Formats: sequence, C-alpha cells, structure tokens
Amino acid sequence: MLVVGCLAHVSHPRQRYRVPNILLTATSLTSLTLSYCLLPLSLMVDVVKFKCLKLLCLEWITLNEDAIKRLTTSCPLLEELIVKSCYGFKRLCVYGLLNLQQVSFCFGPEVERIEIDAPNLCYLCLNDFYETGAPPSINLASCKKLTRVCYQGKGLADLSSNFPFLEDLFLVLPDECERLNVSSHSLRTFMLHSKCELDKINVDAPNLLLFGFTDHLRFYSPKETILVPSKACIEWDCTDDHSINDHWFQKLRQFLDKKIRFKELKLHICVDPIVSIKSEVIQWPPIEFDHVELEAEWFEYKSMYELVVDSLLWCCRPQSLTLIIDFSLLKFEEWESVVKHTHKKLLEQEDQAHTNIQFVMSSSSSKDKMNFSDLSTLLKALPRDESKQRITFIKYRSCSRSRKRKPSKVSESNRDDGIRPFRWWKFQALAKETLVESCECLKFENDDFIRRGHILNAMLDPLLDVYQNYPTTRELWKALEEQFFTEDATRRLSRHTSSPGKEHWDVVNRVFRYLKKTMDYGLEYSGDPSVLEGYTDASWITDQEDYGGIVSIESEVIQWLPIELDHIELEAEWFKYKDMYKLVADSLLWCCRPQSLTLIIDFSLLDFEE
Repeated sequence: MLVVGCLAHVSHPRQRYRVPNILLTATSLTSLTLSYCLLPLSLMVDVVKFKCLKLLCLEWITLNEDAIKRLTTSCPLLEELIVKSCYGFKRLCVYGLLNLQQVSFCFGPEVERIEIDAPNLCYLCLNDFYETGAPPSINLASCKKLTRVCYQGKGLADLSSNFPFLEDLFLVLPDECERLNVSSHSLRTFMLHSKCELDKINVDAPNLLLFGFTDHLRFYSPKETILVPSKACIEWDCTDDHSINDHWFQKLRQFLDKKIRFKELKLHICVDPIVSIKSEVIQWPPIEFDHVELEAEWFEYKSMYELVVDSLLWCCRPQSLTLIIDFSLLKFEEWESVVKHTHKKLLEQEDQAHTNIQFVMSSSSSKDKMNFSDLSTLLKALPRDESKQRITFIKYRSCSRSRKRKPSKVSESNRDDGIRPFRWWKFQALAKETLVESCECLKFENDDFIRRGHILNAMLDPLLDVYQNYPTTRELWKALEEQFFTEDATRRLSRHTSSPGKEHWDVVNRVFRYLKKTMDYGLEYSGDPSVLEGYTDASWITDQEDYGGIVSIESEVIQWLPIELDHIELEAEWFKYKDMYKLVADSLLWCCRPQSLTLIIDFSLLDFEE
C-alpha cells in the first residue's frame, strides 16, 4: 500500500508535491492513495504497470478525462475506486473493469455525466457536496449487479432507468427540497435523510420492505448488513431536527393511505406540545397495523405523552403496541397513569366485551421477558428505578373456542339502518352458553395463554418481534412449523432442482404428506419434565471408535462412556486392603477401555491369596 499526499491548500497548487515517474512502474502495488499532489508528468506517455492494483483513491487532484481513462484502464484487477473532490473534468467514464465492485465519487457542479461499464459493480456512492446545479446524467446500464446506492444531492431523475436492479437506496436531500418522487419495482430498502414533509413524499415501490426516515446523516458501507423485516415496515428515527405535533400525525395518516401497505410502524421521536386532532378529520378510519413501536423523548408532562398516544392510535389500529419507556423522565405514578391510559385507548378500538390484552415487559439491558395476563399484575411489576423498559400490549380475543360456532341468522329487516350485524367471530351465541361451557372456555384460554407464553419466552428478540402477534398457540405453532420445517426441506431439495431424480420427488411427496397430516397437531406443555442429556467428544474425522461421553439426568451423572486407549499401566502404593486396590481398578476400567493393561504389583504389600 502506498499513500502519497501533501498538506498544501488547494489555492496554492505550486506548493504541491509532484509524484515521481517511477511510481508508474510499481507492478506489485495493491493499494494507491494520491491526495493533494500532482500526477506524474509522464502519465500520458509512459506505460502504466499497475497490474496488481486493487484500490485506487484520488483526493483533491487536478484531473482530466484522459488521465482518468489512463489510470483506470491500467488497473485490470481494480476492485474499488474512490474519486473525492477532484476537479478539471466534466465526465467520469470508467470502462472495461471486470473486477470493479465499489465506486465512491464526490463531485462538484461542473460534472455533467457519470458513465460506468462494470458488470460486477455492486455498490455506488455519489456525493454532490456543493448541492448546486442540476444532477448529472447517469448511465449504468451494464451494471446488472448494482443493488446498493448511496446518493447525496438534489435527487435522482429516474431510479427505474438509472438503477434497474436497485435493492437498497440511501438518499440524503438538501434542506430546500420540497417534493420527492421515488419509483422502483426492485427496491426493498429505502433510507431517507431529508426535511421534506411526509405528505410531499411519493414512493411507488411494490416490493419495499423497509422505509426509514432519519436525521442521522450517514452512508452505509457496502459490506454492512441491513436487517430487513419480513413485513413492510416504516421507521421514523428523528430526534434532532424534527419535533412532532398534531399536524405531523395528520400528514403521517395521509402518507400511510398511499399505495404501499405497511404492516409495522416504529417511531423514535421528540415531542412538541400537541393539541387534539381537529374535528373535521377526526372521522378518518385508522390504518390497520400488525405492530407499532413508540419511543418518545423531550416531553415534560404526562399529558404530552398521553396526547402522543392518542394521536398515534387515532392514526393507527395495531394488533400489538410497544412503548419504550424511560422511567427517569416522569414520576412512577405518572407512568402508571400512562400505562392505564394506553390500555384503555387500545380497548376502545375493539369490541371491549370480547377483547383482552396481554402484556410483555423487558429491560433494555437484559433479554429476560416477563408475561402478564392482566393490567393490575403489570402495574405491580413496573420498575421504580430510573431504567428503560419495553412494554408490549398484545390484543387477543377471549373464548377462542367459540370461533367455530356457526353464525346466527339475522334478518336484514330486523336491524337498524347503518348498523351492520355482528359476524360469527363477534360471539353472538356467547349469551346462550351455560356456566359450565363458559368455565371450560375460560380455562382453555388461560391454558392456551400459558403455552403461548412458554414458546415466546424461548425465542430470541428478532423471532419474538415476528411471532408475538399470533393470538393462539395453534396459530403460532403452525407458523413456526411452516417456516422452519418447509424452509429446511426446501433448502435441501433446492440443491437438486436442475436434475431431480426419483428419490427427490419421493422426498417432495413426504413433505406434502407431513404438512397435510400435521395441520391439527400442536405443542402441549405439562410441567418441566426431567431432561436426559448426553455429551460426547466423538471425532468422525480420524477414528469413529475414539470417543468418550457422559449421560446425565437432572444434572446427575448416570453413565460415562469409557475412553478407548491402546495401553494402560497402573502402579498403586500405600494401600492396606485388597478392596482398595479393586476399587482403583474398577474406577480405572470405568473411565477407560484399554486394549492392553499392565499392573505393576508389589507382592510385599498384601498376602499371596489377596
């Protein structure tokens, strides 16, 4: 690696260091960084021999289009190209680099066109640091593997034509940007940093899974992993430049009413004083969500937080709601009131007679989770220290057995105009049940809740976020079974899709038979059974018989598997009785299984018969 640079300012080019011509013959160089310096005089004359160069970084250098072409075409193995704040050219053209994977280009207003021909390019970062003038035209038609783009500037003209295979887009817009239109059928992740209002953003991306709006200015590296949710999710993480008020929730409601149907919503916000939603828009129906998460900061009073909850639930109707609460911001009694208020508002969205809410509480510093079936138990367990907790409210319908009841017939003429009859899942027949049936139904609900809690407590946080919204154990177990059994089977079968044989089709039939016959099966917990555990140090590479092991039940050892040894030699002293020697021999042979055993015996220690 070679770094050549000079600390002279751009306004004094005469003080810059001139790179010697001998640098052009460094054939074994793999990384080259040129900063604040002048290129060799013989660059356009001599043969450049950067045959092993993989990283080329140019910073604050006077370039022209011929010099760029000369440098790039002389690096056949180039993998990463960085051009930062260089000047003197209007076109950046890169051709014929089959190994090029990453390009980062920081440019000014004089650049008019960017054209890259690199079939293996997968990451592109463009930064218009002056943010003046029109954005340059871009031609990346041959970059069919380009899936991640970071762009800072006035915006891109057309994503579908410039980036037809784009999956991850990170966009930073200037403050004066007032409207944004994004259209892409391949886009899966869209992270936006902008002061543009929500109602001025139009996103047409039918396959979008994650839309993030943030005020943290950063570009993701090409190797950085992005956790993409399984369901379409919108994340709002703005605490520096954005304050939330009632008008913002109205704009959020308008944005959610567009083409993309998000299933999850995560808000990390700071709160301005909020007034109630205006009466002329109060009748808007809320958007259905599987899960909503709220973390609010910078509020001084309990009433401000409760108004945020009211506005959020006016905008959304979630199946589960998570509040990330910092107990240092308010008094303990005020947080109790917030939890009660949230519980009340969630029930008001549903049929209160047949809807219950269960609770899950976890600490930000620990992965332990606590499940609660009623509000009073949760309130008693709330921490009195100044810690941060996650409290999740999960809606579920009571008496799930009654879901299989047939709907009762309701005549159209017997109901008032404008009032729809209850459907069968509204439990019309509940009033006609006997006391015994009601008790059995409640017992089933309680048992089902306990079984479901056991399964959820065994999950890691990423799985819990996905599967906590299933209301019953049967639905939860069925979802897990379909996900992991079929995923494992299809992964194994997918290896033979090109030329499947008879045995592969037999396995496919077994998969379908298993799914068909196990639809009515579930998982039943009947306490904590004794667990039989076994451990072995078998080595299947060297010798299959060279292993040992242990078998235990409830942490008590019940059997050791002896270790295979070729030879053992035993010499024992200082014993007075033959039983002591026998005990040593028994213990040794319990521990080991030798092919041969040598005993070194001193006959003076015991009688001959012994």
